Amino acid sequence: MFAEGIIRTLIITIASIIIGTVLGFLVYLVCKDGNGFYKQMADFISWLVHGTPTVVFLMILYYVIFGNSNIDGMYVSIIAFSVLFTCSMYDMIANGCTAIGKEQYEAARSLGYSSNQAFFKV
Repeated sequence: MFAEGIIRTLIITIASIIIGTVLGFLVYLVCKDGNGFYKQMADFISWLVHGTPTVVFLMILYYVIFGNSNIDGMYVSIIAFSVLFTCSMYDMIANGCTAIGKEQYEAARSLGYSSNQAFFKV
């Protein structure tokens, strides 16, 4: 039982980190250009997910959202922890990018870089 539990925990952890990192970065890319609606929606969802205890979040997903389906609890855990990691990754990237001075982006733009090139190079 211990070996099976360790394997399931590693699968949940690795899958959640990979999915959460990719989704968090994609959410930030959608919200970075100042699109107000998407940014407010991402901030609200992040606030809601971070404000909900993890056990309560898992129970809502398992019993309420996926209650009528025959989905395995491991997949529900992967979804839940991916959402949690996505919100954390979005917050980390947003806070890290706001720590970079606006002058850095302006300098990159003055060198002829596009907005996306300036973002990835700075």
